[in-house]
Amino acid sequence: MVKQKCICTILLISIVINLLPNKYYIVLADGASGNTQNNTTYQLIEYKWKRVHTKNGICLGLLDDNSLWQWCTSIDNSMVIKNTSPVKILENVIDVSVGYTGNILALTNDKKLWSWCLNSHAESKSCICSESSIPECIMDDVTNISAGNHTCLAVKSGGSLWGWGDNEFGQLGDGTTDSKITPIKIMDGVKYAISEDNFSLAIKNDNSLWSWGYNADGQLGNKSFDISTKPVNIMEDVIKVAATKYSSCFALKSDNTLWSWGNNKDGQLGDGQKSASRNSPQKILDNVLDVIPASYSTYAIGTDKTLYSWGSNILGRLGDGTTYDRSLPIKVMDSVAKISVSDSHIIALDETSSLWGWGSNNCSQVATTGEYVTAPSILAQNVIDLSTDNKTSSYITTDGKLFQLGQINGTNISIPKGIDVQAFIKSTNILNNYLEVHFSGTQLSSVKDSDFFISSITNGTEISSVTFSVYSFNPNTNTATLLLPEVKPAEWEKTVSYQVSYNNNMPVKTNDIIIKPIIPSTNTSLPTPTATSTSSVVIIPPVSPALSTPTASQTATPNLEGQSTSIPTKAVPGSEPDNSSSDKDNTYDEKINIFKKEILEIAEKFEGVDDPFNEKGDLITKKAEETIEEITSQKVAAANNLLEINESLILPKSIQALKAKQDIGKFLDEQDVRANRKIRATINIDVTLPQKTLDIYVINDIIPIMKKEIDIKVSTNVGNIVLFNESIEDQLSKDLIININDRGIQSDPKIKSNLLALLFKYKNGTTKNQLNHNIGIQLPFGNGNPEFSTILNKSKEKITNLGGHQDLKGKTLLTNTKSSGDYYVVENKKTFKDIENINSEIKKAIEVLASKGVISGRNEYTFDPDAKINRSEFTSLIVKDLGFSDENATINFKDVYKTAWYYTSVAVACKKGLINGYEDNTFRGGNVINKQEIVKICTASLVSVKGFHFLKDEEKYLTFKDRNKIPEWAQKYIALGNKEGLIVKRSNGLFSGTLPCNRGDAAVIMYRLYLKL
Repeated sequence: MVKQKCICTILLISIVINLLPNKYYIVLADGASGNTQNNTTYQLIEYKWKRVHTKNGICLGLLDDNSLWQWCTSIDNSMVIKNTSPVKILENVIDVSVGYTGNILALTNDKKLWSWCLNSHAESKSCICSESSIPECIMDDVTNISAGNHTCLAVKSGGSLWGWGDNEFGQLGDGTTDSKITPIKIMDGVKYAISEDNFSLAIKNDNSLWSWGYNADGQLGNKSFDISTKPVNIMEDVIKVAATKYSSCFALKSDNTLWSWGNNKDGQLGDGQKSASRNSPQKILDNVLDVIPASYSTYAIGTDKTLYSWGSNILGRLGDGTTYDRSLPIKVMDSVAKISVSDSHIIALDETSSLWGWGSNNCSQVATTGEYVTAPSILAQNVIDLSTDNKTSSYITTDGKLFQLGQINGTNISIPKGIDVQAFIKSTNILNNYLEVHFSGTQLSSVKDSDFFISSITNGTEISSVTFSVYSFNPNTNTATLLLPEVKPAEWEKTVSYQVSYNNNMPVKTNDIIIKPIIPSTNTSLPTPTATSTSSVVIIPPVSPALSTPTASQTATPNLEGQSTSIPTKAVPGSEPDNSSSDKDNTYDEKINIFKKEILEIAEKFEGVDDPFNEKGDLITKKAEETIEEITSQKVAAANNLLEINESLILPKSIQALKAKQDIGKFLDEQDVRANRKIRATINIDVTLPQKTLDIYVINDIIPIMKKEIDIKVSTNVGNIVLFNESIEDQLSKDLIININDRGIQSDPKIKSNLLALLFKYKNGTTKNQLNHNIGIQLPFGNGNPEFSTILNKSKEKITNLGGHQDLKGKTLLTNTKSSGDYYVVENKKTFKDIENINSEIKKAIEVLASKGVISGRNEYTFDPDAKINRSEFTSLIVKDLGFSDENATINFKDVYKTAWYYTSVAVACKKGLINGYEDNTFRGGNVINKQEIVKICTASLVSVKGFHFLKDEEKYLTFKDRNKIPEWAQKYIALGNKEGLIVKRSNGLFSGTLPCNRGDAAVIMYRLYLKL
């Protein structure tokens, strides 16, 4: 990224010195006197709600970062939590189940199951599933969860069903009535299970339905009223099962028929009867998509999205405009997408995202006035999720805002109340005995000691509370600094970290601090540590805004007898990363988390959307590479106009780059999203040109590091230089100096950048006009239009148009070069008279590529888009488009002579694997090129140049009506080309690969390729 401005008013120079074996490391810091300025801008991330769950006064909300938040709408003596505003309790959550009596299960994206209970009546069986009021991980490899009254069930990925909790009536299905506090295996082959009040139901992989436990109302459906302590098979071909705590049960079959059994005292089984119970399943309705039962009434959504209801109609809960009970299904409303039910009222979301409510209104939960509402009444618009509790209604709008109405903490609220994301700890950072706490969520104005709780963890196990005080708070950055006790030297090596929580939010663990023992002091003073600089580079670490100005008396660095406390005057890049501060770790985690959030947003944006150019893959790849570059970016100051790039400088950042690349790849695999090509890792060295000139001295000891597929970019405020890993070994056969010289702004208004002069030389002063391989040069395009701007190289009075790929974020053009000379950006849109009225995409492709010097017209005024193009012409164009050059490349096609104008282009393309000859060892350059040959060459360019991957699912992208005519050699290229949008589709659905291509067709395909490079 090109620097816009370099501001540095303070150098925080840190060095880690290993004094003696068995001694611990000391971090020395020095800050310039006076006020420090921090030009970093901070902006709170806007988090959005995406799901809400409510039951018996307990509220659980899921944010778009998959963090789970907990609060309550009614506080009584039975509840452990007293928070009326959300507190963060867990991360990476994908599913939640809440029991009637306060036991909660949550499933995270790594398939771990977490359990906790919010009922304080520990002597009862309310919390038999969990004795903890904070989440505890109790199982791994879980895919399905159900929290019942006092019994919990979980299905593992292999299909085994596990249960724990109360077993008074055999509801654990293990053949006993003994309760279990740890999970036991019940049966195999299960894909879904639910636990209700003293009985359980499960669907196996073969869609058979099984039941066990209490059976007084016939809820087991096995034509009996006897308890069963083991699972019994009651139905086949079941795809969903639902039940109530009062023993009414429902099953949905694959033919969309709905069946019911169990308690029927209010007609809730929908069979036309009001009987005490029925102990066998009976069909009650056809064409059902979903069933949602309440305790005394039932609701079903039909395949046509019609909502039906039946059962008790007290206070109008059936929504039919009356208060009469119904024992048969009646129609309520059309176009229903989702509903949530309670024993008092119902809310429904229709397909236009409108929210409707009816039933009891004693707490203003469905309307502003009236004791009850008997027909659907509009509540809100633009809603995406909803949940009911007996006295409240909750919903989330399309902009990610959460609202609640009804009885909230003893007050009836008829105007929806917004539920904000509260402040929470995003990250922490320890420097000596200062703990820096970075907040996200709500902007804070102040903090106090009582807001926090801190405990220390020694060697991973020993936990003790910590006395601390708030040292400072910076509202501009939403950052608090806490003063901890001094870190005292230990008698033996130990590891210390801290857990800090804020206002009952989940605790955040800091980085580990390794404390090493002190060697007993002797009469001989230790020598003063010195630092021998191996580079003319001073690393400028980021200055922490909250830690920039503590006085020396407040710094808690242990004082060792005999140790020099003089401060070195230069920072020497070490061979290992500096782990003395967690700044880097926190920055790393923050950037990775931001990347993850952005990737999830991209995936959501493209879900179910036609993506003919694989923009999703492009965005994912770009985000990954930008994140790695941001993580590895470091500011350096070049003393004496010299920047030495050596192993010491880049090794720490290379470790970060490889870790970031690995973590990013792992996350993409976990989310089942893919970059469309190999992700490049780039270390960015951000340097100022103090006197408009800089010698970049590249030492060949960096070769082993770069061969791990790491590029190096040197960024300045006038232009950037990129060293590519693929050619670095040959490029650095000798140490290389790249001199860049800013020659300032030119008077020609068409020139959009400063003129940047490049000179290549060796340490002995010998200059080199051309390098062995390309480097990248990146220049700002200023106020120019990047599509019609290009980079020119003037060398020995010869001007070469190098083109340039645009980076809109950095506002730069990037091209490759081997040559010394002057470089600058020019905007000069090129067009032709004979393309004024042709297809707009063809016209733009020709103009962009012509402006960048990739293609040219027949003359100044004519392009001739309908003319055929032969193999030699297209090969020359593609080599120019890709910026390839290799004067030493050779070929042995018997019909391509060294005197041919296209010889070098064909040789380079063949060497790069872009083209092939015929079986008789001819190239046939005069033959008109056809569509499948062009697609093959362009797709091979993606693979060769940018590391695109051939597809494993080729058939998915060979969708043309004439796909059987596509030759086998071309199929993998055409499949990848189709996915990446290189192929110009025909309205008849045919590929027609043997049809000849004209110059206009070739321009479009090359332009689409250009956008991918």
